[in-house]
Amino acid sequence: MNNFQFIKVCSESPYERGVQYGSQAKSKIIDGVVKYKKLFLETTGKSWEHLQGYIESYSKFIEKNAPDLLTEASGIANGAGVHLNEIMLLNCRYEITKFSSNAASTHECTTGALLSDTTRNNNIFMIKNWDYKPGIVENIVVIHIDECNGTQILGVAEAGQLIRDGINNHGVGIVNNNLKSIYDTELPGMPSTFLRRSILSCNSYDNALKKSISTKRTVSVNMMLVSDEDKAVDIEAYPEGCDFVKPINGIITHANHFTINPEINAKKSDDFMRDTRLRYLLGKKYKYIELETIKTALQDHEFYPLSLCGHDEPVHEDPMKGRTTVASMIFDLTEKKLYVSKGCPCTNAYNEYSLFQSDCDV
Repeated sequence: MNNFQFIKVCSESPYERGVQYGSQAKSKIIDGVVKYKKLFLETTGKSWEHLQGYIESYSKFIEKNAPDLLTEASGIANGAGVHLNEIMLLNCRYEITKFSSNAASTHECTTGALLSDTTRNNNIFMIKNWDYKPGIVENIVVIHIDECNGTQILGVAEAGQLIRDGINNHGVGIVNNNLKSIYDTELPGMPSTFLRRSILSCNSYDNALKKSISTKRTVSVNMMLVSDEDKAVDIEAYPEGCDFVKPINGIITHANHFTINPEINAKKSDDFMRDTRLRYLLGKKYKYIELETIKTALQDHEFYPLSLCGHDEPVHEDPMKGRTTVASMIFDLTEKKLYVSKGCPCTNAYNEYSLFQSDCDV
């Protein structure tokens, strides 16, 4: 089957968790570092030597505000045999990309949440089509983390990143979108991947929401929080503020633009086609939505090439250019399961993972 690498991590020690992760994903981490150094030199004009100063300012912020997360990142670096700054490059790639030459025209992810009243069996779903560079597909991993303190996490990330999107056994889930606002700066704050990782250690939806809105940000990000308590909210976060998009008839969909305060958008706003299209497709099966309904919606090609299922035609010779759906994710918060396709969902099957499927046998 066409699966992502599955990483199992089990330790109460943040450092040991990192070492286990880094050692399992070593080759993918090294490949990602090489690709991003080249990409950022081309799109920002900044050499690796220049970027390291920027990255170290983030490390200092994390060390002061969330030292356990930096310890986990250090473990990943040692497990993979790379420098901490190189792991931070992978974890700060969202922030660095904000100031690249094509940042204002980037079309990335589409997300959604479905509360129990909308589905046939009253299951709660959280969904995402992750659209990015084709060259990262082989470096994406599915991660199962057992913190050995009562918290387990199942999610998806680029190898070396702490985590991007996922759920935990406390019923908390998060998926994310790229946002760029007129307020974004290159000052240090909490990198998006570190914030997501900390949210997935929260033992309640309320704590996750509090952390989402109180953590210092210097660039914008869209965070969709979902709970197995039948709660969901979309947070359009920007430096020093955020706005909330609440479910309408139990459904939220979002793409790469501010909807509450569109005047702060710093990029083209034609992404609205994807989130409105996703809402339309799901709404046609309102109260009868099932797993297959969601899969079919995420395979949709209306408004190509800016469709829900993303493709570049012709395919770029450089795999770090262009846009494709690198992974399609469906999280079932009721059953605590993840269904994910490796690449475009129209041509690749969804593989199933359970939050509770893996014993701690690392």
